[in-house]
Amino acid sequence: DHEYAYEIESPTLQVSFHHRNGKFFWKWPISHGRRSTCIAFYDHEKDKQAMHQLEQATLPLEKDGYTYHVPLTFTSHLLFLQNRFGTLDLNCVKGWVLEYPEDARRAPVIFTNGSYKDGGELERHIMTSDYVGTLPLFGTRQNGGHGPLPGRSIVNFGPVPSRQIQGGWVDGFNRLSATMTPRQRKRLTAMFLLVAYVHAGEDFMPLLPMLSGHPNFLADVKATPGAMAFLFPDHPMASTWADLWQKYVELNTRFNTRPAVAAWNADGGRWTEDLGTYVWAFLRPSMRTEYLLQKFDGRERFLSPQLAQMTDWLVGSLSAPFNGESEAAYRNTANVDGGHDWGVLAPGKGPRRVYPAQGAHAEQRVPPRSLWYLGTRLHRYAPLAAEHAMWAARPTDQDMETAIGSHDAWDVMYNGLAENLGTNPHLRSAKFTGYGLVLRGAPETPQEISIHLQQIDRGPNYRWGVTAEGGCGVIYFYANGKSYSMNGAEDVGDRKDQDTDFCTNFGVFKNGSFHSIGENVLTRPFYNLGTGQFAEIVPREGKQSYAVPEYLSRSVLLAGCEYFVVYDAVVDPSLIHRLSWFVRRGDELPTIKLVRGGSPDARESLRTDHQTIATTGSWFDGVGDSMAVVSHHKEIDVTQTPFGCTVKIADNNDLVFRNPDPVHYADEKSIFDGTAGLIRRKNGSMDFALFHGTRIGVDGIVFSTADTELGIGGSIAAGRTPSGDFYAPTASSITIALPATMQTYSFYIDGVVAAHGNSSPLQIALPQGIHHWELTDSLPVPLAPRILRTENFSGGARVVIAPVAAATQYRVELSSDNGVTWKSAATQSQATIELHGLANGEKFHVRAVAMNAQHESAAGLEYPLYVSNQAPPPPDGLHVDLAAGAATVTWGELLGVGEYKLYARVKGAREFQLLYRGPARSYVDKRDGIQPCNAVPGNSSPNSSALIVEYFVAALNGNGESIMSPAANSDPASWRNWDPKPGEPFRRVFGYEPDSAPQSGEQPRYYPA
Repeated sequence: DHEYAYEIESPTLQVSFHHRNGKFFWKWPISHGRRSTCIAFYDHEKDKQAMHQLEQATLPLEKDGYTYHVPLTFTSHLLFLQNRFGTLDLNCVKGWVLEYPEDARRAPVIFTNGSYKDGGELERHIMTSDYVGTLPLFGTRQNGGHGPLPGRSIVNFGPVPSRQIQGGWVDGFNRLSATMTPRQRKRLTAMFLLVAYVHAGEDFMPLLPMLSGHPNFLADVKATPGAMAFLFPDHPMASTWADLWQKYVELNTRFNTRPAVAAWNADGGRWTEDLGTYVWAFLRPSMRTEYLLQKFDGRERFLSPQLAQMTDWLVGSLSAPFNGESEAAYRNTANVDGGHDWGVLAPGKGPRRVYPAQGAHAEQRVPPRSLWYLGTRLHRYAPLAAEHAMWAARPTDQDMETAIGSHDAWDVMYNGLAENLGTNPHLRSAKFTGYGLVLRGAPETPQEISIHLQQIDRGPNYRWGVTAEGGCGVIYFYANGKSYSMNGAEDVGDRKDQDTDFCTNFGVFKNGSFHSIGENVLTRPFYNLGTGQFAEIVPREGKQSYAVPEYLSRSVLLAGCEYFVVYDAVVDPSLIHRLSWFVRRGDELPTIKLVRGGSPDARESLRTDHQTIATTGSWFDGVGDSMAVVSHHKEIDVTQTPFGCTVKIADNNDLVFRNPDPVHYADEKSIFDGTAGLIRRKNGSMDFALFHGTRIGVDGIVFSTADTELGIGGSIAAGRTPSGDFYAPTASSITIALPATMQTYSFYIDGVVAAHGNSSPLQIALPQGIHHWELTDSLPVPLAPRILRTENFSGGARVVIAPVAAATQYRVELSSDNGVTWKSAATQSQATIELHGLANGEKFHVRAVAMNAQHESAAGLEYPLYVSNQAPPPPDGLHVDLAAGAATVTWGELLGVGEYKLYARVKGAREFQLLYRGPARSYVDKRDGIQPCNAVPGNSSPNSSALIVEYFVAALNGNGESIMSPAANSDPASWRNWDPKPGEPFRRVFGYEPDSAPQSGEQPRYYPA
């Protein structure tokens, strides 16, 4: 009663199918050992089990004393043609070199343990594996790159199955090749080189016509030719494979890392793939290949500006300190996470900063040791990003998808690396392009809290979640060493649930379900004004809108470190909404005080409690706008008011102003006009923050503006001058009315006087950006200075400080215990200070304090100092961008270096020319004969007229000049110089024709400047 189609590739293989009672029966006579392919299609759900049986069938082949089991699986005629006339076409493979002379150089034996005990076991596993067995049958494009799917036993040729090459083949051959017979070594060499050619080719994760899909798959595939360059260093393709891998790193990071957007005051670094799992699935195989290629030619190849940005994001997205899971929750993770419970912080192992459970296969995890290792690789390229990565993770932490206490061959990467605790970045609130915002209160104190507001934008995204177009609007909350929000491993990942089902989010009822805010960019200003912070996200508009017109905005207002206010604005007071909040099963929800949209006496207000195998949570259903005060404190008194609410907590009596329409409030000490603001009254002080509005005033000082995007906050306390911070998205102005007692005061911006108080009100022009202000009748307090660089010499260093206004002296402080304790090291009026008497070979940290006759600043951020009596190494990352008549040469940064030297020579010449000497790290070499890169790498003719210039960079400190770096050159045929789209930045979209403009409602191709 059903129709079935089947196709037999080989005319000598007869297969008959019989269908009876919902099952397949099949048989085939084997007259010889020829490999054959069977394709079958089914069209009914009940036949899946039978087809699973068919998939597991194998054709036995006897050859060389081994029995090979060739799996039957699905394919297509198109894949057959692609394979026979593409991947393994004779015109393609006839030039492949699959032999390696016995007397050629061998890789040093670096692995000490692994999965295979002898060469015979390795040979049998590889030569009978599905991975190589299916390549000639089905090619490189099976299962979308995946390994065995549920219900399938066959491992096809693809990116995920290729992980076994790094997982055991490479270390096995490296350890065991000397003990193999010549025949075993020859057979495995041929197979290794065959897969290297295939992995490097353009029909398996291409690089030339396009950048292949998911970055972690690209990392898996292009790792193989790099590994074979290590194993067979004299192979004619070894250098090309190494350079190809370096280009993969550059392109993969360039086109998969969100950039900083100055127009939105947003930092860059967010990776295309999710934080929960897949950013690590890219990093781990890439860094393993980097380790091998270091042994190949000593060149550091895992570098790009975007990789440094990504490192900053991986550090900046960490939570407030977390003390660890409860005993019950920790035991349960192995049961509910489906094997993705790695990195979970065990009870009593904290405090540690962790990642929120964002994306597919997510968990609340300590950073893996891969992050620490990444820091070691960036140390001679982006040293501060490197130091911060080594601060965030430890080399003893679990790596991705490894069990606690387990060991594998790649532990060797960490052998011999000195323990380094990095440098504390002193995390502060941040906004990341395409990721969202992290609000931090009381950082680096026992009261520290963090709120993570996720907002993914449209563009290249992988496994950030199905819910709400990537979990947009979801909140994660950490305080008091605990986690107060959580979702299961796939609840905001691969699970096909609704937007507010099993996570901490908000949705408005639309088209039969609750819609949360959806994907959009972070166009709204973010205000970090000390006592108060305010973040806002809005839905996208246009023909591809998701939540408009019903949903207007979601905002988080953080008051100090005690509580925050979540406000969700909708277009109509009668619209039904749902506020959801979930924590790990067994944990407690935070205190949630509903102010609007869910009052207990409203018939539309309903609370529904839920428990899943992983989480516990509640739905709060209501109508209209929603406003909730959330805190980890239990003793908090919240009262609804026409302007928002009042909050009493500890010794704070707060006025929280939050309303879609402007409100007016005035009493004897306070005044406010606007839509978002905060006034905090404590004994002896008043703090305030105007986020959106036209006026705010406390204790007789009133700030007025016509710019409702201008945010200004501050503190007025007995015995201290009024001061605070402001953020102006564009240049703005403000009027300040002072009480009669302050007519002699002056208004300073970043230590520079902007207006004198001999007349009131003061009219003040405000520069764009984030700035500090102070009202005083004396000298202002200088800003905390930052250290630009250090310049090493034996027994000390020269510390170069960025000067700050209002400072007449600078003090350098020194720490020898990684920033735990500090002592004064030197003080002088100049911003360059020398330190002497330090032990060579030791690591210190330095920081600076600015002073004047009346005040001293807070200490600036600490800076690492590695004291040495040696000349420095050369920087890593020497790179050339080619154009007609010009080569732009760039290189990395080094700690302890005062300047760099760039040398050049025309290829074949002996003498070097000094092109540049100074602190900059780029130079444009203009010469006739320099040509742009070829359209396809390696395609230059022997008679090319291109001028080949070789470049070398060196670094200088007080001990001398480094050796020269490995060379870069202007060869237009080189893989390392090839650029498919010269100068093109990260691309937000990938569907436009080359020169077409976006249509109405479509997003621009690139981010704004």
